[in-house]
Amino acid sequence: QESDGTLRMLGILVALYQDEQRSLVTLEEPELTIHPGALSVLWDEIEAAGDRSQVILTTHSPDLLDMCKVEQLRVVEKIDGITLIGPVDETQRSAIQERLFAPGELLRAQGLNRATQIPLIES
Repeated sequence: QESDGTLRMLGILVALYQDEQRSLVTLEEPELTIHPGALSVLWDEIEAAGDRSQVILTTHSPDLLDMCKVEQLRVVEKIDGITLIGPVDETQRSAIQERLFAPGELLRAQGLNRATQIPLIES
């Protein structure tokens, strides 16, 4: 019997490497039940899949965030019933780029903030 983490990892890999190329792959909290030591292997596969498809994932994992480039990160928040998505705000972005903090450290300490001075698309 395989562990839950092994089965989850296999399921994610199947989604990333299906024969039929997908233009979009979405993963919700891919780190769940996966051994922390295997997380970097999973991230490498997710990044490789990004060369073939757009990959969108959600996470609350500081460890997974630390593997991301700040340009890849988007902050999602809900205000008055409206979901807003945007890049990390400039202050936190600068701190990450200058290696003062890792994204996961900021998440643990104060949360990541969404940049508010960006154009929003309304439907």
